[in-house]
Amino acid sequence: MAVPTINEAPAYEVVSSGVAYGKTLTATNTPTSWALSGQPSGVTINSSGVISGTPSVATATAYTYSATATNGSGTSTAVTWLVLVVPSVTGGPVDAFA
Repeated sequence: MAVPTINEAPAYEVVSSGVAYGKTLTATNTPTSWALSGQPSGVTINSSGVISGTPSVATATAYTYSATATNGSGTSTAVTWLVLVVPSVTGGPVDAFA
């Protein structure tokens, strides 16, 4: 079996704490499983390469996500990217002249 090749992974992403996050990874050569490491608690990947969850805490440093696609014979490939979780903004715009 040929080694899977993950088709996309950004170099860097910024997401908001308390806001649902989702991303779908795809790969060539039909991976049979996916794994994700380095993510904040509450963020997972399923067997189809869908990353989802809600990061609950903003951080001053970025998480290093590493996603791995594995085929039926156990051969795998991985990609790594940075994800910064920032505080979510609530309310409307601020009036600087008020």
